[in-house]
Amino acid sequence: MDRVLAKFHHLAAEKVAQMHGVSAEDQVLLGLMADGLTNREIAERLNYSEATVKKRVQEILERMGVVNRTQAVALAIREGMI
Repeated sequence: MDRVLAKFHHLAAEKVAQMHGVSAEDQVLLGLMADGLTNREIAERLNYSEATVKKRVQEILERMGVVNRTQAVALAIREGMI
């Protein structure tokens, strides 16, 4: 039963993420943002340049229809994406 519920939760999260245009990779980035990491720290953790992280964050914000990181993280948590 637990596996069925976990699978259902995962599928629901994927559906919500697709509705907001958020990929699995974006969800990782949102999770790191939720952990309070800066762009520089995220870049180091994911082996990206800081400029790449800034660009990716901005693209995520635009796709999610929010204006800042706080709103993006709040929406991602509320909708079960992270």
